[in-house]
Amino acid sequence: MSDSLESLESSLLSWDEDEESHMKKIPKPNGEVGWLGQGGYNLKDQLGWGEDGFKKLKRFVKKVMKKHLDPTRCQSLQDHKALEVVSKMAIAEFPDLDNFDEC
Repeated sequence: MSDSLESLESSLLSWDEDEESHMKKIPKPNGEVGWLGQGGYNLKDQLGWGEDGFKKLKRFVKKVMKKHLDPTRCQSLQDHKALEVVSKMAIAEFPDLDNFDEC
């Protein structure tokens, strides 16, 4: 088999695995986090980690955000690679986050 065919086959197999793991993830609730009176949801309740677990997550994410993101910009204006770094660091520290879709 040629290198290009092997590469294509590898990519397709990887895509299938990614698609399967994506399909098994816990879906994001409807609405926006924190917008309880307007159809949103409470993140702490949705995670189900209890008060201490949620506080640890918040402290960690705040620390990582300060290091990698621009506090003067909203999320949509942040550098996408920096957002990805924050997400990957949070998942590395709290592996259960990887069970959630759109995390």
